[in-house]
Amino acid sequence: MQSYDNALKLNPQDNDAKFNQAYVKRQLEELKKQQQQQQQQSKDKKDQDKKDDKDKQDQSQQQKQDDKDQQQQQQKDQQPKDQQEKKDQQSGGQQQDQKQNQQSKQDQAEQKKAEQKKQEQKQAGEKKDQKDAAKQAQKSPEEQKKEQEEAEKEAAAMAAGQMTPQQAMQLLDAQKGEDEVLKMPAPNKNQAKPRSLKNW
Repeated sequence: MQSYDNALKLNPQDNDAKFNQAYVKRQLEELKKQQQQQQQQSKDKKDQDKKDDKDKQDQSQQQKQDDKDQQQQQQKDQQPKDQQEKKDQQSGGQQQDQKQNQQSKQDQAEQKKAEQKKQEQKQAGEKKDQKDAAKQAQKSPEEQKKEQEEAEKEAAAMAAGQMTPQQAMQLLDAQKGEDEVLKMPAPNKNQAKPRSLKNW
């Protein structure tokens, strides 16, 4: 460019020098514009890359924050559930203990009743034995001897396969009862008698 300027100083009327100077000047300006555009594009790209990196970082931080918030919310939601389950388990355990205690009390009450009943039966048996002993003691020696003889006779008859007089009386009474059951009812007097036909 300086060479063209020097040539024009020497010969201002040189058209070729003017044309070449103007052409080179335009080319330099275009080259400068291209360099500026490239620089601007490079700068814009760097700015965009920085912005993209910043957006990615912001998104990553936001995602982390969202995950953290979600986890905290899940923990908050899970805490009442855990407390309710624990409460239900404790309530179920208490109910089970109450049922076991109630069953144990019932078993103890039934066992106590059974022991009391046995004791009453034992006392009743003892009272009966005492009454029998008292009756036996009140009997005269002759009555006791008679009862003993009757018992011996009954035992001997049973051993021989025979019936004792008492057993025979019981058998007769039983048969008498059966005969009474089998008796026919008396005929009704009001029932009309059949007429007898006379053969004249």
